[in-house]
Amino acid sequence: MLKLGIVGYGNLGKALVKTVALFPDFELAALFSRRDLSVEKDVSKIFVPYRNILEFNGKIDVLILAWGSAVDLRESAEFLSGHFNTVDSFDMHRDIEKHLKSVGNIAKGSGRLAVVSSGWDPGLMSLARLYFSAFMPTAAVNSFWGKGVSQGHSEALRHVSGVRYAVQYTCPIAKAHSLALAGETVLPTEAHKRVCYVVAESGAEERIEREIREMRGYFSGYETEVHFISESEFFERHTSLCHRGEVIASAKVADERQRATLTLELQSNPLFTAGILLATARAACRLSSEGITGALTLFDIPPKYFYRGDPYSLI
Repeated sequence: MLKLGIVGYGNLGKALVKTVALFPDFELAALFSRRDLSVEKDVSKIFVPYRNILEFNGKIDVLILAWGSAVDLRESAEFLSGHFNTVDSFDMHRDIEKHLKSVGNIAKGSGRLAVVSSGWDPGLMSLARLYFSAFMPTAAVNSFWGKGVSQGHSEALRHVSGVRYAVQYTCPIAKAHSLALAGETVLPTEAHKRVCYVVAESGAEERIEREIREMRGYFSGYETEVHFISESEFFERHTSLCHRGEVIASAKVADERQRATLTLELQSNPLFTAGILLATARAACRLSSEGITGALTLFDIPPKYFYRGDPYSLI
């Protein structure tokens, strides 16, 4: 039985607690949080204050880091990878190689293994882009997200000073989607619009909107709408966690059209992400037991390591 620790109890942390029951090779040993969860009856027995996490060094096989990439995950991944095997869902695409290197150096030095950027994108959709690009070398491979709620972008909004509640919807642009189906390459910034709904402190709206639009890695370069709304409207209309993802590969080979797609339809973004992270944690434990250290992405893990049963029965 693998001993699992979860760091963070936001939407993703809650989804992990629910989903781990579907993974019988795991025992949820501890839930680490900066908040006091001792009053949360569902998790009070496994709650450990984050400040005490090093007391579990040697008692946890793998930690899943369920904090947002914008601030908390950046600050914690390097530290924790020096003491535990870790899995994270770092989602700032431009900074993944930097994150991989910085975490990898620390994990390697401590004899630990870190798997970074494991989710559905980056993660599962990254694998689809790799496979489609390899199997269809002349194809235009494009990715679309939404319409749906981006957890990472919404978390980034909530870290802006003066923001009380916020959600961000990623919305594909129809013209760009049609071009992708026809075999044209479109840039992500040309293919999506970002629509933000924000409950803000009174008088701070102008500054907040400016900071949102200029936020590197999230909103800068994208067509972005920022709508300021009341708290009541937010909770009445903007609490869904649904999302959608699609990878489209389209090419002509010998004048014949070929198209391959991966499509995700998710009523709960966090629940789906939780399943990927738990399977990745299983793979990380297996690799660690074989002496693998440093940092990896899903590209570096043999597919059979994710699966609990006989993988060859699926061929």
